[in-house]
Amino acid sequence: MSSVEPELILGLDEFRSCIHEAVSRGKWDAWKRTYFKPFQAAFQPMLDVLYQVELDGLRPYVEALDFDKALAAAEWFVESGGVERVRACLERCIVVLPPMHSFPVYLIVGLGHAHGMALPGEAPYIFIGLESVECLGALDELVAHEYNHLIRVQRFYAHRSDWSIERIPIGEFTLSEGLATIFSLTHTHQAVSSEHIIEAVPSLGSVKEALGGERSMAADVAAHWEQPATREMVVRFIESGVAYYIGARAIASLMDDGHDICSLTRTDPFALDALARPRVEEMASELGLR
Repeated sequence: MSSVEPELILGLDEFRSCIHEAVSRGKWDAWKRTYFKPFQAAFQPMLDVLYQVELDGLRPYVEALDFDKALAAAEWFVESGGVERVRACLERCIVVLPPMHSFPVYLIVGLGHAHGMALPGEAPYIFIGLESVECLGALDELVAHEYNHLIRVQRFYAHRSDWSIERIPIGEFTLSEGLATIFSLTHTHQAVSSEHIIEAVPSLGSVKEALGGERSMAADVAAHWEQPATREMVVRFIESGVAYYIGARAIASLMDDGHDICSLTRTDPFALDALARPRVEEMASELGLR
């Protein structure tokens, strides 16, 4: 294994303290003090990139989270060998696509919406939401997906002064999600097919529905390619799964022409855009992607 290793950070004891303190302080105040603060390095990019709100904007999500149920899920994750499985998956990822330097992996209770993240920021990391993991068998795909994001964050965003969400267009997000989706499929030895891509993105619905809507989805992405990823755009393209599917189809097309997923992952955003954007535009055309 590479000398560069991940630092796994488990947030189970802190969440138990949060639950205990919530009895007297209330869920929101307890969460802010005993959970957000020690793990701000993981939560702050979520505020900035995904939710695009100030801290108080997270209150509805925290209040809606069933603390006891989340703790039970986190404890099951640990007792079932989830930590060891994450570590093993990362070791395999590092062999085929080495990172630039060590990185933290936050295994903590999230807000009930995301299984994992590796968001643009100054301190690249991977987040796995323990309350959202229902099957350890799905961890390999999840970890590989987020690891691919981490590699690009380390290379292209960690030292950029303009990494903020207002500067990252939908097209760039689309290709990033496409790379991560294809990397996770190849890493788990699955065929890179439209059907497997759709199955990897549950929010897309059925295979038939997604395939039938491919042209319109591609046209929508192409029309908003240079639009900044505002919260509205994040919901429209990222949370819906559209960016994952269209980006993955474009990346798969490049691989059909001989490109390698690891080399594409190391390709800077501008060069990748030049390669892949025409594929998305082709998907949106009457002829469709060849």
